[in-house]
Amino acid sequence: MTLELILIGVLLIGVGVGWQLWRKRRRRRFHLQPFEPYNDPKPSERRGRPSRKHQAELLRLMGGDRAGAERLLELERRKNPGQDEDWYWDKVIYDLKRDRRA
Repeated sequence: MTLELILIGVLLIGVGVGWQLWRKRRRRRFHLQPFEPYNDPKPSERRGRPSRKHQAELLRLMGGDRAGAERLLELERRKNPGQDEDWYWDKVIYDLKRDRRA
């Protein structure tokens, strides 16, 4: 009788320890990093200003949609940080022309 109680106690302790280890491992495995928003520099902090030629061409390609053009530029800034401002404008203009040829 006492041997059976000892075995049941050891089994319960083992199940409890196993359960705690499983929960700890699962929590660590599915732990999400805290959200860190993209630190987008203010427009005045960006390097350089786009040329008027770039501005005119992009607006022409976008049919005058300034908000749409700015969304495309922001996407490129996030995908390729650290570039000169004219580079982003050239990239967006190039991509629009390429996509329209296809």
